[in-house]
Amino acid sequence: MERYQLKFIERMEETISKWQQAGVVDQNDVVRFFHTVVGTGGTIGLHEFADIAKDQLAYVKKQDKAHWSYEEIEPLLVGLIGGNEEPTEQLEMEDESPAVINDLKPLILLIDDDHYFVDFMKRLLEGKGYVVLAALSGEKGLQIYMNQRPDCIILDLVMPDVVSFRLLDQLMEKASKEFIPVMMITGEADDKIELEAYRKGVSDYFKKPLVKESFLVRLENRLKLRKMVQNSVMIDELTGAFSRRFLEIESNRLIEAYHRYNEPFALALLDLDHFKQVNDQYGHNIGDKVLVKFVEFLNESKRKLDLVFRLGGEEFLVIFPHTTKEQAMNFLKRFLVDFHEVPFKVNEGMFHLSFSGGLTEMKEAATSIQSLIEEADQALYEAKGNGRNQIAVSDHNTVKKMHNHVHVYVVDDDPIIRQILSENIQQLNVKGVKINSLSFRDGEAFLKSDWYKPRERHIIILDRIMPRIDGLELVTKLRAEYPEAQIVILMLTARNNEKEVVQALEMGADDYVTKPFKLDELLARIKRLIQRSFM
Repeated sequence: MERYQLKFIERMEETISKWQQAGVVDQNDVVRFFHTVVGTGGTIGLHEFADIAKDQLAYVKKQDKAHWSYEEIEPLLVGLIGGNEEPTEQLEMEDESPAVINDLKPLILLIDDDHYFVDFMKRLLEGKGYVVLAALSGEKGLQIYMNQRPDCIILDLVMPDVVSFRLLDQLMEKASKEFIPVMMITGEADDKIELEAYRKGVSDYFKKPLVKESFLVRLENRLKLRKMVQNSVMIDELTGAFSRRFLEIESNRLIEAYHRYNEPFALALLDLDHFKQVNDQYGHNIGDKVLVKFVEFLNESKRKLDLVFRLGGEEFLVIFPHTTKEQAMNFLKRFLVDFHEVPFKVNEGMFHLSFSGGLTEMKEAATSIQSLIEEADQALYEAKGNGRNQIAVSDHNTVKKMHNHVHVYVVDDDPIIRQILSENIQQLNVKGVKINSLSFRDGEAFLKSDWYKPRERHIIILDRIMPRIDGLELVTKLRAEYPEAQIVILMLTARNNEKEVVQALEMGADDYVTKPFKLDELLARIKRLIQRSFM
């Protein structure tokens, strides 16, 4: 990190030297300079510089000036000229980054129209290690829920675009199927409303002002309970397929029978083709019905001894006991043909779907079901890469590993921030996902590039203040011209300004991070968003 500090100090001194030679400096350039020192300086460990610049930034913004003479600027640079802060190698952001980044922190969805309370809760929860996504409207909250599948929902009862309990009804219908706790926080002191909320299924009801200690303890308890339920449930609530927990139990029995009695079994990993397009075109409710019908089809088509498991999203596993992979392939070929004839009705129309699969079988070297799933996963990606609607058989000599792709873009006019984030994001390791990271100096350069990849996921990290096209303008363009479900936008800002945070969220940003930020925490958040995108 010391090299970033030295480079930053050198660049800061070059800027000041140019100002001195020019004699006159534009107001926007002065604001951007102190903005950068606050954000980037604080992030890379130059805290004394950041503290000085924070006060000067507040002063400069209050001045009604179009230009500054260097003589006017020079007193504001005291403490920055001459590099009175020595670079440090050991920074707080590096102390625990491996543990933080590898630990999948619980994701909290916060829905409240009071942006001051949202900011308070976000800081409180992130300070306890949670990842928090905030929505200022019910519509945005539902969208985040469907795209990110949070571990807990915290909801305000009174929302401008929600009539009575309508939002709560919609959330409870979905969350109850996945054992996601819904906690309500409201300023309403009406016992009848509280009772009705509990009747509808909320796990906890808190009245403002919030007692922080009690709230945090109950939140932790709810998350622990959800994890226990997830680990014990045998049936997937949505589709009726068996769960991962039952897979763990049954696979151990089958593997033991193979090693003891040489009883073969095959397994196939199945994935619905273009399922995301169904969600995008018809909505997640239709998507859920497709998943249910697919499981019904598999259960009706398989033998009684075969087992169907849901691994997550549109991905399913079928185990064929006492069966070789050649025999299983015959079953799967019939499944492919028959499923293509299954109609899915929507409104006045109808559509059909296909699926792809990867097939493998138990072998002597296998000691766990996970190694077999990975083999089937490799074959599945070969099937998809070869055009979908087919089954590929695992063969170590021919199967090439393919990945889901996520594109992470850093749009920031500060080259230090671009370099730090790009280098570290590229090193993130998310199983089954290939991460492509690029950086751009401003919004204009970003929009002119070939950045958008249809049917793939994108995470865009952008700065609030940039030349030409600023962060808010860029968010507006992205939301107007590209599919929202495929793009997660995270805004970086050095301004502790609630109005601008509200603007960013209302225009379509999914999250915001205030500079200076801790690198390990930001990387953990990015990794969490990537993992959630493919769950």
